[in-house]
Amino acid sequence: MTESYTDADIQKHFEDLSREYNFGQEAEGFWSSALGKYVIGCSLQESEKATAELKHADPEDVKKIRELQTKIQVAEKSLVWLGEAIQAGRAAKQQFEIEEDMQEE
Repeated sequence: MTESYTDADIQKHFEDLSREYNFGQEAEGFWSSALGKYVIGCSLQESEKATAELKHADPEDVKKIRELQTKIQVAEKSLVWLGEAIQAGRAAKQQFEIEEDMQEE
């Protein structure tokens, strides 16, 4: 069974891809900006500091271990989210270009 799409469906699809691409561009711009570099540096520094503390934490101090693990996860996750936004934008651009070429054929 072949699906059929209306012009409105196609237009919405391209608008969604465009929106995702633009969001990725914003994330990439932030990543390379002075503020982005500062935030990335702080995240890495926080993660490294908490990791060093975790290595020397008392194994009986469960509360401290959880606290340090959370600090590491939050610091690293913020970088992952930014990277994912950039990748999603690049993927959207590539998909947009592929589909645009297909429509021209």
